[in-house]
Amino acid sequence: MIFACRESEGTAGEDHERDYDPPQMQPIHVEVCVSGWGCMGDNERFHMSFGYRRFMKSAHALLLLLAAISLAISLGACRQEKRALIASSQPAREALAPPVNGQPANAQLEAVVYKNANCGCCGHWIEHMRSHGFVVTEHDVDNLGPIKERVGVPAGMGSCHTAEVGGYFLEGHVPAADVLRLLAERPAAKGLTVPGMPIGSPGMEIGDRVDSFEVLLVHQDGSTSVYGRYPR
Repeated sequence: MIFACRESEGTAGEDHERDYDPPQMQPIHVEVCVSGWGCMGDNERFHMSFGYRRFMKSAHALLLLLAAISLAISLGACRQEKRALIASSQPAREALAPPVNGQPANAQLEAVVYKNANCGCCGHWIEHMRSHGFVVTEHDVDNLGPIKERVGVPAGMGSCHTAEVGGYFLEGHVPAADVLRLLAERPAAKGLTVPGMPIGSPGMEIGDRVDSFEVLLVHQDGSTSVYGRYPR
């Protein structure tokens, strides 16, 4: 098979053979002849006509398109691999979360409350805690004394209910905002207490009355310091 490339200039019959110089050529014609058969007749001749420069631009654009598709596929695979890695490492991150007084960090919003079954204000305080994102488990008991002693509530600083959250105790009507602050700051302490049952504290709302009260931080040695004052 013989390929003859000729530049088309002028009228028919005035074609001249020239050196093949692709960058300089105008649109070219490719004429196909089969050895032993001769060149095909006009009705059987196969012609391809294209501009070299246009062809090169199209080829370059095609290569760019293929490269973009390959990059998109690679990025998609990387994102899927990253999601799988993050999902597989989640349990490990939770297990390595810094503990609070021996309690895992992911258990900090789980509160256990001990109260008397007939205590209405205790139930109101529990609803206050739940409205701030705490998951509360209730236990009705007749004698809270042993529980207060176990967690370390100082004598004379007790209230109507005792709770445990994140390794700390909460005694009485402690505002949820102070509990969240306690869990964020993680002081070396036993817990928080609001001695008595001050009017206007969470769970002890009576009209617009708000008595002044303090939230006390109970340190490991049993001493206390003011952690919050109300009304602010």
